[in-house]
Amino acid sequence: MIGRARFFVAAAVSAFIATQPAGAQQIGDPVPNTFLCTFKPGPITATYAANMAVQATGGRLLHVYSALLNGFAIRASAQAIAQLLDKDLDLSSCTQAHYVGLPDGEAGATAMPSRGGPPGSGGGGGGGNGGSGSGETIPWDIQRVGGPGTPNGRLAWVVDTGVGPNTDLVINGGLSRSFLTGDTLGGNTVSYADFNGHGTHVAGTIAAIRGNGIGIAGVAAGATVVSVRVLDSLGVAPDTDVLAGLNYVATAGTAGDVVNLSLNADPNSTVLDQAVVNLAAVGFHVVMAAGNDNVDVDIRKVSPADQNGTGLYTVSASDKRDRKASFSNYGGSVDWAEPGVGIVSLVPNSTGTTSKDGTSMAAPHLSGILLTGNATVVSGGTVSGDRDGSPDPIGVLP
Repeated sequence: MIGRARFFVAAAVSAFIATQPAGAQQIGDPVPNTFLCTFKPGPITATYAANMAVQATGGRLLHVYSALLNGFAIRASAQAIAQLLDKDLDLSSCTQAHYVGLPDGEAGATAMPSRGGPPGSGGGGGGGNGGSGSGETIPWDIQRVGGPGTPNGRLAWVVDTGVGPNTDLVINGGLSRSFLTGDTLGGNTVSYADFNGHGTHVAGTIAAIRGNGIGIAGVAAGATVVSVRVLDSLGVAPDTDVLAGLNYVATAGTAGDVVNLSLNADPNSTVLDQAVVNLAAVGFHVVMAAGNDNVDVDIRKVSPADQNGTGLYTVSASDKRDRKASFSNYGGSVDWAEPGVGIVSLVPNSTGTTSKDGTSMAAPHLSGILLTGNATVVSGGTVSGDRDGSPDPIGVLP
């Protein structure tokens, strides 16, 4: 028992060599002095035990998890964590946190990527108002999947860099939250607003309002969006913050709601994988971006995109000609392809629009479809050029 716990923290200590300078965080980097601790099965109260751990280590309690897993995140030294495990507070393990973030190449939504090149590569549009402008449009990608559709009353939980403010979205401010424990650009970590642009772009594709004369119309036009801000203004954050956001969705949402997760972990994150599996198991639709490295998600073990099961949907990206996007990941765990090249959507603090490429832009099309009717997705053809030899079906409204 204690030996097993020491093994986990020893690995964490060996991984923790130097503190990264501010602004240098990369996906997969260890988060200095930040640990995820889980409890052994049993009737333990997570909040009580977490507070005991803080007293024992002199550390700072960051999050308590009680829904998708039983544990907590703490900021403390590796030596203090090792001593904590020796005290045997019914802990199963403590592992060092790692940074997760936006799929490769996806900068803030104010960037104007090329048509079909690597995500975030600059210049040129792809339909609709590519750039700021007035008047509402229905972009090609929304039409390709059969939208705009009528919302079914379920909530769209956008777990991302935040959402809005934007008057072309219906945002439930009462439910929206931020779970950030730090922001390298000094943005407000308490606000659920978007200091990057990525989350607002995603939300617009899902649910931008139809008929108001501004922006675009989304797939489930006018559906209510909940902002769950887990990534900072650079599009990165500790996996412990992402887990806190997902834990909140599990407690505040209801079965049938849709969770859009346009982020990746590298290396593979078993705890993030288990969190999305557990979220789907209680009735949520969890939609995940496949990633932008042009690799097989199952061979590369891209988290959480390599997870399978009822309620879990991994989405690759296609272009305007129904070809696999050159950057899109692929593989047996991919369930659907959706438009992900030249996608025009919303930006924060503006009535204008901008264009982006990426599987993050593809995933919200499927989220929107699941927020219409009885959450049924049908095939509207298949992509060409799929590298795994099994062309992904393009998901559309019935």
